[in-house]
Amino acid sequence: MEPEKIKKILEYVKDNQDLISYDEKLFTVREGDLLSLLEREIRAQLSGDSGNIALMRAAPVNVLNKIVSKLSKLYSCAPVRKTENPVDQELVDYYAQELGVNIDFNDHNENFNTNKKSAMEIYLDTKERLLKTRAMPGHYYIPYSDDPIDPLRMTHFVKLMGEFTDSNGVKFQKYWIYSNDEFVSVNEKGDLLLEDMAETEGVNSYGLIPFNYVKKSRYLLVPKKDSDILQMTLLVPVLLTDMNFASMFLSMPILYTIDVDSQNLKLSPNHFWNLKSIDDEKTPQIGVIKAEPNLESQMNNVVNQLSLWLESKNIKPGTVGKLSAENFSSGVSKLISEMDTLEDRKMQEVVFQDVEQDFWYRLATIHNILAKAGRIENRKLFSDPEKFRVSIRYTEEKIIESRGDKVTRLKTEVDSRFTSREMAIKDLNPYMHEDEVKKLMAAIQKEGAGQETEIEAEEEKNGTY
Repeated sequence: MEPEKIKKILEYVKDNQDLISYDEKLFTVREGDLLSLLEREIRAQLSGDSGNIALMRAAPVNVLNKIVSKLSKLYSCAPVRKTENPVDQELVDYYAQELGVNIDFNDHNENFNTNKKSAMEIYLDTKERLLKTRAMPGHYYIPYSDDPIDPLRMTHFVKLMGEFTDSNGVKFQKYWIYSNDEFVSVNEKGDLLLEDMAETEGVNSYGLIPFNYVKKSRYLLVPKKDSDILQMTLLVPVLLTDMNFASMFLSMPILYTIDVDSQNLKLSPNHFWNLKSIDDEKTPQIGVIKAEPNLESQMNNVVNQLSLWLESKNIKPGTVGKLSAENFSSGVSKLISEMDTLEDRKMQEVVFQDVEQDFWYRLATIHNILAKAGRIENRKLFSDPEKFRVSIRYTEEKIIESRGDKVTRLKTEVDSRFTSREMAIKDLNPYMHEDEVKKLMAAIQKEGAGQETEIEAEEEKNGTY
């Protein structure tokens, strides 16, 4: 790769450093460390003792995880993938079921809804001799294009490898840059790191970039950040912390005195105060300022802002009803859990059908190259990766029901002739093999026939048959 090209790509990475840092903050929240970011927000707004007390009452309620989880349901149930070629079908099932591609696609889907973009890496595990996949958080990579015709067509993929230290103790940033034909490892100055390229000699033998990439923007290869996501994710716990902070001070009454020698007055429920004026011509007074914070109004303010934000994201929040201190937490949870995401899900299905086709094309190409070279255990080959297609059907999220409820539902369906007894048994026992199902049906039929014979004999004996 020409030095000028490397320099241009590294400048591009530098120009996107703000987005990379933003995505890293979202990753921090998604991994559960909301408190560290919340602490910075509180410190910026409150100083000294006030900031310390507010931190002790901080409420790191992470709404982002619940919202992303609610939006990312495409792979909560394994989709159905079909191919025309039986060998292709066998290999697709092998990667989906045995090597956990569905789990990685669920992460792929969540990253897509968090960062507006996501990448899936296809890599060789040399120790296990397996071709594996992994979804990449937004701050681990940056796509690049120098295509003069279609700037949305990725021509290079930059994997941000992080900070390293050389033999002289000098720290540097490492970048792996992929194109369809080349692979180079460089530092932030653009110097080649030859030890990383010893095996490949700078050549990408796959003939394609081993990363599947998806984005939400139709106009940009790298979407601009949704600044409202992080802001609203932090605003909710900040407002809750404000409520905790205010309730601590405003719920305590303030005692005051006028013309009273209060030096020896002790605040205790078992003390009696005999007040005397410091001036004989004045009347001593003692009073109480009792604050009455409107916590209900503040709680509704939090929920209203959260609801408005969800509406702006094309998500219909659930109905909460009237909030109180007792039902606030359950109300916010209900607002998120009852979000209507159907319209957004349909859009995602269309997007990820194309994503899957691109992914399987890349995986099939790399698999065939490695299988022919004997570098992976599974030596079966996909048919022509350029031609083979995978049709995918996403399944609706299943409602969790007890076995008793399921039996009642299936009995009703069988009695109403909406399904067969065999299909009902399979639904009730999803892990049974076909032969086991047939044996169970035969046993049930035999047992039923025996019961009918006993009933007939009893009726004949009683003269009612």
